[in-house]
Amino acid sequence: MKKVSYIGNDETTIFYFSFPYYEKSNIVVTVNGAVASGVEVVGNPGGINADFPFIGGHIAFDNAPGDTDVITISRVLPLSRVVDYQQMVQIDPKTLNMDMNYIKQVLDDLNEELDEIQETTDTDKLNEVKQKIDAINERLDGLNNATASIGGINGIAPHINTIDTRTSGITDYVIESQTPTAENNYTWYRKYKSGWVEQGGYAANTQNGTTINLPIEMANKYYDIHIQSRFANFGGQCNTGAVNCTTTSFIHYHYGDTNQSWSWCVKGFMA
Repeated sequence: MKKVSYIGNDETTIFYFSFPYYEKSNIVVTVNGAVASGVEVVGNPGGINADFPFIGGHIAFDNAPGDTDVITISRVLPLSRVVDYQQMVQIDPKTLNMDMNYIKQVLDDLNEELDEIQETTDTDKLNEVKQKIDAINERLDGLNNATASIGGINGIAPHINTIDTRTSGITDYVIESQTPTAENNYTWYRKYKSGWVEQGGYAANTQNGTTINLPIEMANKYYDIHIQSRFANFGGQCNTGAVNCTTTSFIHYHYGDTNQSWSWCVKGFMA
């Protein structure tokens, strides 16, 4: 069991912890051995690709614990099934990784609990923990059977490393984006987990041969480019296009009326 303890001082209301967890119910706060009330758990998000939803955080009391009060923050992971693997259903690597991490954390906590019990020679408590470990072993056997077609648990890692998110059926999603502002010259972009990127910007009153610098480098120069006039002078003609495309820029070329503003958009795979 991951835990940390503090001593109250009648003033401090916020106490920090650094161990990862999955949801707020995993964090148990006690004051002098009794479950505390009037306390909020605030987690530090692990990010989109993190192994754990939360990587530490802090608790905040409505009222400061009293002088010499013992505050304990513990992680309690219930021994329950997280994922129900089926023989004929494709296994999502992200889900499998989460499940394996959860099992490992439960085992780590039980090992720490065993170390504490051995020091107190509490036989009943020791047997209880052993039963929990036996239950985890059964769960691991079931997981190994479900993944037998790809080498079981021991052989699954190399298969996960070779999965291409563009072809495996896993939904693609945005991992990073930028909003157009004056500071970034009114450019924007959206990066996707698969490597696909969409980016664009605004070019005011461009002349022939204006260089457009891409905020995100592309994998090659054969990306899709869209250029759209924003304020056309209907009294004349204007043709537009892109030349000298590289992975980091292209030259916007047009002839005709020069008093033109343009929006541009580039789509393709990033470098």
